[in-house]
Amino acid sequence: MESKCKNIITKSIGALLTLLVLSAFMPSWENAEAAEISYEPVFNQTEARSMLDYINDFRTGDDAWYLNSDNTTKTYCNNLQPLVYDYDLEKVAMQRAAEIAIAWGHTRPDGSSTWTAYDDCGYERWGAGENIAAGYGSAYSVYIGWREDDYDYSGQGHRRNMLSSGFKAIGIACVTVGGYKYWVQEFSSYVSSDQPTTANDSATPVKVKVTDSDMSLYSASDMTVSVDVGSSILIPSAEATVQFAKAWPSGKKISVKFPDVFNSADNNYVTISGNSIVGLKAGTGTVSGTLLGTTVSLTVNVIRIAIAYGDIDGDGIVTPYDVTILKRYLVDGWNVQINEEAADLNGDGEINSKDVTILRRYLSGGWGIVLPD
Repeated sequence: MESKCKNIITKSIGALLTLLVLSAFMPSWENAEAAEISYEPVFNQTEARSMLDYINDFRTGDDAWYLNSDNTTKTYCNNLQPLVYDYDLEKVAMQRAAEIAIAWGHTRPDGSSTWTAYDDCGYERWGAGENIAAGYGSAYSVYIGWREDDYDYSGQGHRRNMLSSGFKAIGIACVTVGGYKYWVQEFSSYVSSDQPTTANDSATPVKVKVTDSDMSLYSASDMTVSVDVGSSILIPSAEATVQFAKAWPSGKKISVKFPDVFNSADNNYVTISGNSIVGLKAGTGTVSGTLLGTTVSLTVNVIRIAIAYGDIDGDGIVTPYDVTILKRYLVDGWNVQINEEAADLNGDGEINSKDVTILRRYLSGGWGIVLPD
């Protein structure tokens, strides 16, 4: 299986302070025409974390060197300290792993800088580095790939990141998407949190902003929801299979969700109020919207709730207590809440003493009274 690596090469500790100053004024490069999507990569964090031992053995062993730019002499990294696993930094790595699966490279899917992922995850940047890779089947194989033992100086950027004396912390992530594994190492010059957390080894929804022009709609999912008459439900996200222009391998199609797509209702059976769909009357309605230039629709089944006539207090059964509740409702001062539709037993549109009489006679069993269905 084909595999590939890429890194952002950071400089010496002295240069890291310059990086901090520059980053404070760094434009985001975020494309204004970007949509927020959600999809579910499978995280493999137990395996990702296992790489820490390989890296620290590398840093403290005899192979801790890299070639100089003359490709002849070497710099030996003596007295390097082991990296601390940073569980806050891992969150950045996990976000980035989900992102490189749909937009390969150090630029984020919305066109913004890699380093904005640190900001979005609440991780303060002082000095940072990133290694990314795709297609390697195990933590050990991608670690060996990143070592770059047989490369010249220009190809040992990943190696220099792993051997940098300027980095104190690391967070590692791996996701599986479409049968391929995507790997990320994030490095930091300080430790934010070394308090262990449970490793995530499951499919987990991740929100990502993606430039609209880098997505093409392959197919929209047929969607149906139900709502009761007079009730409301939150507008669901649109579901679709999308092809990503910058994904590796090329032509990858991924099932994703798009929020805020459905915004127009037929206003016959359903209507939209804020972020909710409201059922107006029983039947089948339609809510629609535009997704990547294509009109998509949501079928809404509007259901009238069956009324349990005589069940005044809503406990699921008709008992003499329902008579008591109904009588109290008709007397001012009791402030009783009832199911008004269930209380209109003669269907005249009013709730009065006639309904009390019908209910009492029904419960007595001797009047031949049958409550409405």
